[in-house]
Amino acid sequence: MNKLPISNLPKLYHQALPEITLSLPLFFIHPPKSGGSTVRTFFDLNLGSNQFSDFLWNRPRWNNCKQKFSISKFGGGHFSFGYHRALKMAVNYTTILRDPLARQISHFHYARSGKNGEVSQGVPISLMEAGAMRGDISIDEWVSESYDDLNLFTKMVSGHPNPDTTSLQVAKNNLRAHFLAVGTCEDMSSYLLRLCATGGLQMPFFVEANRAHPKSPVSPVSDAAKRKFLETNRLDVELYTEASTLIAQDEQSYGPAFADALEQVKQIQRQINSMPNPHVHDSFAFGFNDEHLSKVRTFIKDCNLDAIQHFLTQAREAKYHGRADLYEGHVDGILDGVVRGWALNFTHPAEAVHLKVVCGDRVVATGRTGEPRADVQAAGYDTPTSGFSISLPKNMVSPEEDLHVLIEGTSNRFPSSGPWRLGWHLA
Repeated sequence: MNKLPISNLPKLYHQALPEITLSLPLFFIHPPKSGGSTVRTFFDLNLGSNQFSDFLWNRPRWNNCKQKFSISKFGGGHFSFGYHRALKMAVNYTTILRDPLARQISHFHYARSGKNGEVSQGVPISLMEAGAMRGDISIDEWVSESYDDLNLFTKMVSGHPNPDTTSLQVAKNNLRAHFLAVGTCEDMSSYLLRLCATGGLQMPFFVEANRAHPKSPVSPVSDAAKRKFLETNRLDVELYTEASTLIAQDEQSYGPAFADALEQVKQIQRQINSMPNPHVHDSFAFGFNDEHLSKVRTFIKDCNLDAIQHFLTQAREAKYHGRADLYEGHVDGILDGVVRGWALNFTHPAEAVHLKVVCGDRVVATGRTGEPRADVQAAGYDTPTSGFSISLPKNMVSPEEDLHVLIEGTSNRFPSSGPWRLGWHLA
């Protein structure tokens, strides 16, 4: 396993904190207008500038960005759960959510301001955001019609592009199984303190960034628009409630040391918030001011950090529970009663993947990987024997029944897992 290079991080504590060994990089899922730019300042405070890998699909030299991510072990972007498939590696995930209605209103003001003026500097904008910027879309329309996205959190945490009630359950399972920490914009300090405990970082502090710049006043959102938004985004409302419950359980599990540390974090954070801040309306698109972040680090160094240090020491000495394994695969087809495809375990590439074929609530066949697949290995995956062939018992499945190929012992599915019918793919 690769050790997180804590020795290279800024030394701010009087005594060295116990090192935490992480075998996987940490990927930050950044939902728009949920405090993610502020979280980015947390990473820059801890890692230094240009160490966090900001992933963009259209970014030149994407492979260089991936290589940096493999070395620094910290990165992220506006991407959904499942980005490990594009990276072709196992990762730990983390994310921050926000009250869905508050996020939608904030997004309107952000779009209306031309993304704090950064649209004029080349930052991309959607058609709906452009409409709000021109004044063609009112705040009531923006909220009631759920403009720019619907059930955004469920979409990003589940990895399902068109979320439904099944996606909500997947998103809930993912939060428990694959996220080192989840936070809310409403309590940034709790999130960053817990992320320091599990992610091996030292400073649970931030510099507020990318707050929507006020333009001219607008009318308040009508109650009717709010009601419609909450109804059509009920998946996100339920997921936000679930995340809040998980956070409360996480905080309680750490015991009284967490509460003492959190109070100290918030006291120091209030003083940081009172400092002149050049980034309050800036995104990370053009980087952060190293001189300002250096001043914040120097200020933190002079603070009493005893309660924080005590908590992090206690948390890191406790047994660390890793996240569930991550998988990838593909069903090539069902022909002559045999299901063929490939699958692999990103977290433990050398291990065989155990599979089952289900029809409704019946398991009709099982199998495992172990066949050579040179094409899969040539595509950049580390497992040479990822292939599988699973024979279906005769007369147990009719041509009208749906089949799914699932991974044993996990809710993970790969995109082509089903539904299938004998001889052809239904989806």
